Amino acid sequence: MTAQASEVFLADGQKCLLYSEPLRTLLERHKLSIKNPYVKSTANYRGYTGTWEIRSGDLYLVDVTWTHLNKDPRGGRRDTELPISSEAQQVLFAAASATGFPVHASWFSGRLMIGYGECRSRGMGGVTWLGWHDKMREVRIRKGRVARDRLVLFKSYEEWCERFHPDSFWAFMRGLWKYRG
Repeated sequence: MTAQASEVFLADGQKCLLYSEPLRTLLERHKLSIKNPYVKSTANYRGYTGTWEIRSGDLYLVDVTWTHLNKDPRGGRRDTELPISSEAQQVLFAAASATGFPVHASWFSGRLMIGYGECRSRGMGGVTWLGWHDKMREVRIRKGRVARDRLVLFKSYEEWCERFHPDSFWAFMRGLWKYRG
């Protein structure tokens, strides 16, 4: 299974990895696709990358890009991000009842998981597999508005899983992490 490119979350001028897909709810509700029709990437089945930010307690989509595959002169390829087409923007803005970026994410209710600190696991090409960071920011959103915002230390989450859900995936992975050599 190929590691998936994460969404982007802007926090204090820094780009952080967002392990949630808030735009999926809107696209599925309206049966829309904003995938790049010219490029398919197994590292991004969504077909786009959203950039998100919280402003004054509200969640905003501030940009959406497509992956563009470039041939690297040294061999292989180098992916870059391009703005989505104006047609895809029009579809997105119509579904969100917006006229342009930033778009208030009033359609979204759910949890955002944002990686802070050192990333503990990496996949191919430096893409993060499971989003294991020293700290995770968990933000609960209700209809585009922040309902809860907290910082979770990964170690305490591991310990909680091991204590209350000893057969869970996280407890299993912690065991692997101990013996990884």
